[in-house]
Amino acid sequence: MKRQTITLLSLTGALVLCAGGYAVLAFTPQEEEAPAVALTSAADELTAASWQIAGTTISFVKTDDTWHLEGQEAFPVDGEKVLTALTALTPLEAQPLSEQAEDSATYGITDDSDRVALTTADGETVIRFGDDNPLGTGRYCAPEESGSIYLADTTALDALTTDAMDFIEMEEVPDMTDTVRWSIESGQAAVQVLSRQQDEGSLDGFAWENAAGEPLDTSSVESTLAYLTGLSYLRCAAYAPQDLAEYGLETPQATVRVTYRDAQGQEAEMAWQLGLQTDDGFYARPEGSDYVYVIDAALGQAVLDGAATDFSAKQPFHLAWDNAASVLLETQDTKTEMEIVREISDESESNSTSSIEASYTVDGEAADAAKAAQWLNDWNALTVTGQAESFDGETWFTMTVTPLDGEPVVLEWAKTEEAAAVRQGDGVWKIVDMNAVQTLLEFWNASEQTTSESTS
Repeated sequence: MKRQTITLLSLTGALVLCAGGYAVLAFTPQEEEAPAVALTSAADELTAASWQIAGTTISFVKTDDTWHLEGQEAFPVDGEKVLTALTALTPLEAQPLSEQAEDSATYGITDDSDRVALTTADGETVIRFGDDNPLGTGRYCAPEESGSIYLADTTALDALTTDAMDFIEMEEVPDMTDTVRWSIESGQAAVQVLSRQQDEGSLDGFAWENAAGEPLDTSSVESTLAYLTGLSYLRCAAYAPQDLAEYGLETPQATVRVTYRDAQGQEAEMAWQLGLQTDDGFYARPEGSDYVYVIDAALGQAVLDGAATDFSAKQPFHLAWDNAASVLLETQDTKTEMEIVREISDESESNSTSSIEASYTVDGEAADAAKAAQWLNDWNALTVTGQAESFDGETWFTMTVTPLDGEPVVLEWAKTEEAAAVRQGDGVWKIVDMNAVQTLLEFWNASEQTTSESTS
């Protein structure tokens, strides 16, 4: 007698989910001497699927082309995940034993064995799996009522899972890229961040502010915001749990709210709660949702860190240099002015795109564009070491920045032997490192010297 093989495969040799189908187990005669088992193309006829692994069974039924967890129709099943799980059986090749005992229990195949069952209107087809063979080259299996024992691959069922959470249809996370405001509430602490509304052409370069209208540190705010808007779910931990306290969500560690503009430009809010830390992240739950998810540990930690962060601006000012037309520095004895001219230039004759190029002059003499641009940005890099209503120092210089359109910004500078301070209008004095300011002023000294030599 020739050696026979059972092959579990679709007629095309592969599972094609996008065609809406899955091949179903069925007994089919072959041209060889004995029947074999094959998967037939009966996608539309599949009405149920179940498998038992390590004593735990999960069963699905399909009604009106929609998959449900058997006995739990309210449970949101993702049908594609069910079909994907069944790909573990395709292809499955098994060889019949040349000699076999009459009792299938000899091979570990009993009523309690691992099993897979697929059902159509024509009936149910079941294959049971027993022990691995002593050589470790396969696993015994038997189509129910076939009376034959076969040797299948030892990993035939490795991809199957009986955890219902692996088949749940999870909620979508909205695109929150266009953020209007966000907040983190944790215990008695609350951080609220709002997008700073600026007139077009404003010299105020701060992008965010708190509820009191005070500017916030752009880098710190956007670092935390990147985590919040990047929200994603690693997995679903529970659906409609009776006890949220088990996940630390009855009294969450923090509540996050992000208001954003959707694709239609309408404001919408995404609010979610942060629970306990788990082995692979943190538990989280969208506000009012039946779902409990696990999110990335880095995101959970960013929320906790954000709740404890002072986002106040670290810079004494943040000027939008792209909107500036000139910068004037005045002391009691000198006056030096940088003018900024912008021109639109074509990048390529064959390309319709264009760019804006800036040129700089100091007291009428051309300045190196790269150095001038860097010098302007370095002013924004100054950091505040303290602030006071009054500053006991001598007047140092005045810095007047004139925008392309609108009122100029006037910054008054003073210094002592150890520190420098700046204020705008009647605002508080913000103390900064005097050495850093002196370094910036060296650019002007060099420019003045160049201008003087050129004049001579």
